[in-house]
Amino acid sequence: MRLLQLAEPEQKSFDEAPEFSTGLHLAKPGGGASGGTRATSEYYAVIGGQVGVPLDRSTFSEPDGNLLTARWLDPSLPVPERVAAFKEWVDQLEPAPELSAVSTAEERAAAFASILGIYRRNLYPWPPCCPDPVYGHLPFRTKTPYDAVYYRWEPLPSSRRIMRQGEPRIAKGTFAAPATETFFCPTGFAAVARFALPMLWPACFRWELQPKAGTDIYCGACVPMYGQSGGGVEVSFVNGAANRCPIADPVFLPPL
Repeated sequence: MRLLQLAEPEQKSFDEAPEFSTGLHLAKPGGGASGGTRATSEYYAVIGGQVGVPLDRSTFSEPDGNLLTARWLDPSLPVPERVAAFKEWVDQLEPAPELSAVSTAEERAAAFASILGIYRRNLYPWPPCCPDPVYGHLPFRTKTPYDAVYYRWEPLPSSRRIMRQGEPRIAKGTFAAPATETFFCPTGFAAVARFALPMLWPACFRWELQPKAGTDIYCGACVPMYGQSGGGVEVSFVNGAANRCPIADPVFLPPL
């Protein structure tokens, strides 16, 4: 799996874009050069708003032997050292080309089809078809009660969707899950299966969110996708959210 580092301007652009799935954006090469490498794929996955992965024949062709041995996934590290180790790891990655989030329905459909093609080529279980009305994908809208607590599982230790400086906020179009889901997600890979995440990275960092009462959310069940079982309950902060208290450091979960 080829991993690329996004430049800071591109990272900021993804901060404002709604997620495609928890911790994931779909992207395409941008219109100009930004000092990165040459674009080699028509579409890319952007993980945590910081790491790019070309969606091509080599994406899942061989098991990755480096990620799970990275120092920032050492369970004994305190939070400041973990974040510093992650930054060192990211800084060693090859620069990504200029990328922008796919925005139109046609682009999302094309990028989505490229992911399905990768799974088929590499003999992963063929994902079920998902009509637009179902995988869009949360069919109900409601508001949060005054005492609601939600959790969010992310693949990277530093989140670009959760703003902790000043008034704590959650970015527009960010996915999370109700507190009842914590029982089903004791590890990073368990969260991947439960929420049918497409990129297979273990979501080892669990954030606790307490949005203010009356926050608009979309909600529903995760349908089976990408060979994953799904079945979890998921929400999306469609307009973002103000948190009613400071947001603590994420809890680290083991990958396995």
